[in-house]
Amino acid sequence: MGQSRLVVATLAVTLLVVTAGCAAVGGGDPDPERIAQQVQERQGDIDVVRGVRVTTVESDGNANTTVREYVKRPPNQSRSRVVETDGGYAGAGDLIVRNEGEFVSYDASENAYSVVESDTPNGGQVVTAETINRTLSKGDVSFAGTDTVAGRSVYVVELTRETEYGTSNTTLKVDQEHWYPLAYETTTVYELDNETVTTTISMTHRNVSFDAEVAADAFEFDPPADATLERRTTFTTEEFDSVAALEEAAPFELSEPALPDDYRLDTARLVVTNGNATASTVYTDGDDGSIRLSVTEATESRLDGETVEIDGTTATVRTFGNQTSLVWRCDDTRYSLSGTLDRDALVDAAGPLVCAASDG
Repeated sequence: MGQSRLVVATLAVTLLVVTAGCAAVGGGDPDPERIAQQVQERQGDIDVVRGVRVTTVESDGNANTTVREYVKRPPNQSRSRVVETDGGYAGAGDLIVRNEGEFVSYDASENAYSVVESDTPNGGQVVTAETINRTLSKGDVSFAGTDTVAGRSVYVVELTRETEYGTSNTTLKVDQEHWYPLAYETTTVYELDNETVTTTISMTHRNVSFDAEVAADAFEFDPPADATLERRTTFTTEEFDSVAALEEAAPFELSEPALPDDYRLDTARLVVTNGNATASTVYTDGDDGSIRLSVTEATESRLDGETVEIDGTTATVRTFGNQTSLVWRCDDTRYSLSGTLDRDALVDAAGPLVCAASDG
């Protein structure tokens, strides 16, 4: 997993911690249905929020700090601009604009922008009772008192969690009125190819205001003069209730991995990006075990890691904490099988999927 994916994963966990912790503050044990209802009600009460936030990412002895001013209209509209940075992932003047079904990223130093269009607003990042329940079952959430951030009263919530990436410890400071995160710090320790890596992500607001007025075109992107459109990406998503239904919609044949008997299909999804299809299935064992199979029309990519032969097919294997992944190609199709099984069990699971098995 690259650094950018780790950041996204940690921020996703942080969002779930906010919902869990704040519901606990209201009294009683965190209950998924109650949490989902409370989040929907509280977030739905916010018309507009704007502010300035400072984010710092520390890893391998390096630290990058970025200051952004932003405005949001939940759930699907937002605009943020980098006003200060010491390098890393963004530059001063960089802009991100989200609107219904569209995401625009502008690179000020290159005067270039990219557009992603989707049939699902914000890429389908929806917090559900099911996802919250899965997070809570793997973590220890506690209320740690009150504090003040950017002149506003906050609840302090702590979470210690064992994730598929490693161990994470998070402290959040959440606005008491709106249940909106005003500060957090997450430290994650994980194993990558037998090396221990520690990453800390922190965010705090310098100022914030709720339900302020915004311009009518605040969530529209008007390209600067002579700006270059680098790429336009379109993608659609569709979910299915069986592998057979997914295969019928996909442009390639699909098989199921040979998993232990306690694993059952959890999700089956087809994503089409610029005309290229990716079919993914996720299997779970009802506890902490999960396996993901991704099949896509192959694009050129470098595969790093150790090689292993599976019934005449060469695959690349990598380990990340308690996760193992196998990647291989069959003609114009790329396969990725990953999850919580150990290496030998994952190799066995890949048996029905590899090229020799398909050809036979």
